[in-house]
Amino acid sequence: MNKDINQEVKIILVNLYKELNLPFKIIKQSSFKANDYSFCSEVKIKLGEEIKEYFLKIPKRDIAYIKSNERDIFPITERDRELGKNEVESLKKLNKRILSSEIKINLIKFIYYSSSENLIITEKIYGRDFFKILRKASLIKSFLNFPIKSVENNMFNLGKSLAAFSKKKENVENIAEYKLNKSKINLYLKKISTKINFLNYDNLFAKSEGNSSISSDGFKGLDIRNILIDELNEIYLLDPGKTKSEYAESNLARFITTLFIIFWGSFYFFIGFKTHKYYLDFLLNGFFSQNVKINPIILDAEIKKEIIKHWELAIRALENKKWNKYVSRLIKSFYINKFYSSLILNHQISFKSYIEARK
Repeated sequence: MNKDINQEVKIILVNLYKELNLPFKIIKQSSFKANDYSFCSEVKIKLGEEIKEYFLKIPKRDIAYIKSNERDIFPITERDRELGKNEVESLKKLNKRILSSEIKINLIKFIYYSSSENLIITEKIYGRDFFKILRKASLIKSFLNFPIKSVENNMFNLGKSLAAFSKKKENVENIAEYKLNKSKINLYLKKISTKINFLNYDNLFAKSEGNSSISSDGFKGLDIRNILIDELNEIYLLDPGKTKSEYAESNLARFITTLFIIFWGSFYFFIGFKTHKYYLDFLLNGFFSQNVKINPIILDAEIKKEIIKHWELAIRALENKKWNKYVSRLIKSFYINKFYSSLILNHQISFKSYIEARK
């Protein structure tokens, strides 16, 4: 598999720089490795006297739910290509937004997209995963009450960026009635299938019906796990995902929800640790500094929707492990369901007033 795709990568890169008429050599290329929704690799080339490094990505639908030893790049389906083209479109759209505003955030540089291989080539960025930095900062703040200044600044700038991404769509009616995909949410709730009384559509979303908000572009990849910090403390956004028509609250809700689960897979997740409220404040202060109008009822609904999606995803990932059924039941009940049900309840109680206090 890797030999074939690596040869295709070489052909693409050679053709990409053919017109420059410079000596070309691939110095190093890693094997493609499977992630949840893609296969990724890195390549270093020498073009004349210049060294260039690229990140290679082949988006794939739903491989997160396939056993690791059964995942394959081929065949490339039209659904895979749709995922790739959506990501490229979002990279271009977000880059336009960033260039037209005073936002201290960077996008990975898009180089090329090959439809036949569904291959996205971007410039390689050397940096650290920000969610790991934020986890450490949250623990230090919790146990030692010591703040990390660089994390404060990064969270504030991320908030400003989310606001810029969430402003009204061009050439679209500004005000939109808030609508949810009830059938899709009910499918998520059915998959979760707990005996928790409050976990039904009417209890969670009835108050949001009849509300309105600003129509905005939503970017599905706005996730703390898609943020890198380089050695100069510059912020880079990776994998923006699909662009879709949403609301001014949607990007903020999506990002906040990923802040709730940064300790996923650890003991701290089991005991309910999330991003420390101290750093969440910096994100929100950055967001509201840009004068984006937010409906707190819709923000509440959007966050609950995102929590349910992550909850359902966690259960599907657990089922894919094919572990002993008794072990799986314990993990589902006392690790997954315990955390997410608590998150939904605490969110319902506090978040509306939390946002209104910062408007």
